[in-house]
Amino acid sequence: MNNGKYTIDHIGVVVADLDAAVRTYVDSLGFRQLYRETIAHRGVEVVGLTAGDSTIELIRPLDASSPVARYRGDAPTKLHHVGYRVANLDGELARVRAAGVRLIDEKPQAGAHGLRGAFLHPASTAGVLIELCQHQHSSNPNPTRDWSFPKGEASSMVPLMMVATALAGVTIGWALGKAQNLRNP
Repeated sequence: MNNGKYTIDHIGVVVADLDAAVRTYVDSLGFRQLYRETIAHRGVEVVGLTAGDSTIELIRPLDASSPVARYRGDAPTKLHHVGYRVANLDGELARVRAAGVRLIDEKPQAGAHGLRGAFLHPASTAGVLIELCQHQHSSNPNPTRDWSFPKGEASSMVPLMMVATALAGVTIGWALGKAQNLRNP
């Protein structure tokens, strides 16, 4: 059971110009780049940036006709998904499936930076694309990371915290409404 223990692992942002987005986050905002890799089976190139104990993933679709590119549309950037770190991905997928949550990925897929992940359909998650993920290198859901901001740059976390708080509020509101409907059919 989740028991409210999901931890934000990453926030995915789809971008049209990956290099320009990296310059903005690194040069202007002071984030530190952790990795850059291509995830061929997802059709994306991803850059991970420090965000406290979480990561901002800047995502560039490799094909202009891909679902990720279509989702971004004409916008230069668009919030794509929230990734929540779980200790047991297979067990959590079974639990949410049994609870009636529609899955995009029936089985976990390899993701960026050593993650296994599976996406939940936004129709089942209050309109938010959610990825449940687990680090492959450890069963520890909170691996130790040296992802701290340089001194004095913690204020760059504010936009991430605002997005995460808003998404959590939407998800909690949806869940409470769902529970209320179950009690009062």
